[in-house]
Amino acid sequence: MLRTFAIVVSLTFALIGNAADVQSRTLTPIVTGFVPVPGANGSLWRSEVWASSAGGQVININGNFPCAGGPSPLVCFAARLDGSGAALKLPFNAAGGGKDGQFALVPSGGDVRFYTRVQDLSRQEQTWGTSLPVVHESRFANRVALVDVPTDVRFRSSLRIYSLIEPQLNGPPLHVRVQIRPLAGFGDLVDEIHDIVGGDTTGSFAGPGYLQIPLDAWPQLRGTERLRIVLTSESKIWGFVSVTNNETQHVTVVSPQ
Repeated sequence: MLRTFAIVVSLTFALIGNAADVQSRTLTPIVTGFVPVPGANGSLWRSEVWASSAGGQVININGNFPCAGGPSPLVCFAARLDGSGAALKLPFNAAGGGKDGQFALVPSGGDVRFYTRVQDLSRQEQTWGTSLPVVHESRFANRVALVDVPTDVRFRSSLRIYSLIEPQLNGPPLHVRVQIRPLAGFGDLVDEIHDIVGGDTTGSFAGPGYLQIPLDAWPQLRGTERLRIVLTSESKIWGFVSVTNNETQHVTVVSPQ
């Protein structure tokens, strides 16, 4: 296994070029890196991110990938797509214990398709996992709505919020307003302001700002079976709710429509 991986790296990764050529960011919301991340009820989570390009375009994707040397200067690597349509697994380093997201940086005009999946390895004979949204920065907005979020005790649900701008250490915080209402009713069950914090990204590439809140943090939600969540911020944001079955560990994603 290790020998095969070394061959793949040598063939498909190139030195990073001029970072100024990178024009757009695409968010992968959960990145576990090379080591699976333990979770609740004996679960063991791994995510994979794949990319491909077609039409003969050779494209370098930059991101929080392995670097060599250091502490300065670091020699980092870009994932090179050969334009044949063959998919390449992106070697993201882990961030935030596998919870924070990562940005893939694509040159302007690059036609790239991303695919990502998260799987509980402790039950891999039962499920292939769940596909996750991969979100271009143009889909971040000042208002995000998440509709039909369950509160059933059979599931554990987490609200995950990302900002395009990563808050800086000792800098001004980024705020997000979280309003939670009954799906078919009126009136806020929750109306709070929260701070978005900096992602725990290693290496040379800034990650998104990030906030994760388990819905269990609001006991007043338990009497309402289904919810709608509205997020607003002065910063461009995106978010989703991960809904995990406590018995099977199967994940359902509630994302903006």
